[in-house]
Amino acid sequence: MMFNTMRTKLLLFILALGFLQLKASNEASDNFIKALKAFEKYSNTQWTDYNGIPNTGYWGSGLSGEKKGTGNDAIRSMNGVALAHAVLIMAEPENKTQNAKRLEKIEKVLRYSSLTHKQAGTDYTCRDGLKWGLGWQTNMWAGSMGLTCALMEDKLPEDLVEQCKKVVAAEADFRVGIAPASEYVFNTAAEENAWNSNIVSLAAAWMSNHANAKKWLKAAKIYLSNTYSVAADKKGDMSEWVTTTNLYPSFMLENHGFYHPGYQNVSGASLGDSYLMAYLTNKKVADELTPFAEHNVMNVWNKIYNILKTNGEMIYPCGEDWSLHNYGQVSYYAYIATHFKEPVAVKMQNEVIKRLLERQALFGTGEFIGKSNENTFYVEAVTARRTALAWLHSYVNDFKLVEPADMKDINSIQDDVKIFTSRSKYGNVTLSYGLRILLAAESAPGNTPQTQYISCTDKYNVIGKTPYGIAKKAKLLNHEMTENGFKATLEVEAQYGKLQYSIYTDNGIVAIIQKPLGGEKKSDAAVSFPLGIENYVMNGGKRDFYSQEGHIVINETSGLEKDFSNAVNISDNYGVIYGPDAKCTYKAPKAYNRRGASVDMISASLKNQFAPSYMIILCNRDWKQTRKVAETVMFINDDNTLKLMFNNESGDQIYLSL
Repeated sequence: MMFNTMRTKLLLFILALGFLQLKASNEASDNFIKALKAFEKYSNTQWTDYNGIPNTGYWGSGLSGEKKGTGNDAIRSMNGVALAHAVLIMAEPENKTQNAKRLEKIEKVLRYSSLTHKQAGTDYTCRDGLKWGLGWQTNMWAGSMGLTCALMEDKLPEDLVEQCKKVVAAEADFRVGIAPASEYVFNTAAEENAWNSNIVSLAAAWMSNHANAKKWLKAAKIYLSNTYSVAADKKGDMSEWVTTTNLYPSFMLENHGFYHPGYQNVSGASLGDSYLMAYLTNKKVADELTPFAEHNVMNVWNKIYNILKTNGEMIYPCGEDWSLHNYGQVSYYAYIATHFKEPVAVKMQNEVIKRLLERQALFGTGEFIGKSNENTFYVEAVTARRTALAWLHSYVNDFKLVEPADMKDINSIQDDVKIFTSRSKYGNVTLSYGLRILLAAESAPGNTPQTQYISCTDKYNVIGKTPYGIAKKAKLLNHEMTENGFKATLEVEAQYGKLQYSIYTDNGIVAIIQKPLGGEKKSDAAVSFPLGIENYVMNGGKRDFYSQEGHIVINETSGLEKDFSNAVNISDNYGVIYGPDAKCTYKAPKAYNRRGASVDMISASLKNQFAPSYMIILCNRDWKQTRKVAETVMFINDDNTLKLMFNNESGDQIYLSL
């Protein structure tokens, strides 16, 4: 009897232990920690013990960030890495030896950062002889420093904690006196307002008994509610708080002069950061801030949903001016997945962290971005910080997630930012006819390096450079949304003339007729249908290229310049057909030629650049299918009406005219 009782107790204990283990992780959170542990290997190579201030050190440059061009690779970076190390300590309490080393570095960074601040009350400076703080972005840096300190508070010297609190309070006081910015055309202020919410949220929660806590709390509510702000908010439930307009009425966002998904998601990520900072230090304050941190977040997510890719990436309909594939959206997905219980976001966070692990395995150094980035440490540190924050979102949600779900096919138009989007099992097609004029078509990500990324959305992609030079303005003459795509007719004003385009999309097939309307014929400016092809370490450092001339391998940065037949296929996955009387011109750079990648370019070499022409793109189709389609193409100029006809790989006829 006693034996049975003991056996039952033992069984219950084992079951309870198993439950705790299950409760303490999920697929994504486990992978976040794997990635951060691998990153730690790289970060150790970036460490410096600093002799200028006793018992201090830093990751990265150790600069103040006060000089132009030094801000990101300075206080911001070292404290982002410190936060990553704090999360590792939290996730691995049993790893006492390694945690002691991690804590030592954290303590040195916190001391370096807190003693060199402008309000530190010391004579210490950063290694460039300058103090930092009370600037445009410094409160975000102080937020990372303060959150790291708060998470490790019981393990740090009391005087160091007080010094960090002093800096956090100074940055919060500075921010209280500045109203949230307002701008939505061309350059949003959403991002700044979002990161500005960090420090006041943290200060109000962490130092809730401080004399200025109520001021900080009010400022936090103001900045949070004025991040994803639209004009209608001024008459809605948030009218008491919203004074700005930082998004279009449709919740779309422009930054850097075009529709920018990167800033659309990072603004939401910073709202999630503020919620975390409050929750982890004072749940009561977090509860009070919750409706402000949630303001319009799901309205924006419903727009970002349209540009998601199955591998956790986002489509960039207007191109990307930051590094390709840096996966900074990891903490944004985590916020939506955990806080809002959104199934697709769960799938996205699961996928994006897999991409990060794949990249780390590729480089073998622990770097997230590695060879493919020109500003390595800064982007590495940002990615580490956001991965750490993603784990914290799981942590505060007790590692509970709803079941992941796949995205649905979608066809949409956003009139205010002038963007078409189409997603199917074959790939993603977008058309931008606003601040930037371009078309992008990407195959659905495959399972091999060569098929994970193929086409690269250059800012002049397909219709952005024309026989009359760079496209400047576009007018949408007509359009039709179809079940599996869209049709559109554009009139484009370029540098030296005008053109018309008829565009057809369906299940990853794109067909375009280009009709020059007249202008100056500057041969040095004439280009037709330029298309970027990624070719670098991320796709195996080579491209398998198929044409009527046969199969060749084009290595990254090969410098190749060669004409091929008018029908070609990249990686036996992405078909391109040019006509009439055309060849495909392939040009590869001799070195990395954009942030985060090396991009080869193909374009149409036409017998007459200033005569009507066409292009067909076949996403997720192999060379055999491409060749089959090419054999059916008919292009007719009849009574000033252009007609393009061809059969898809299934034999169905496709027809468009202009």
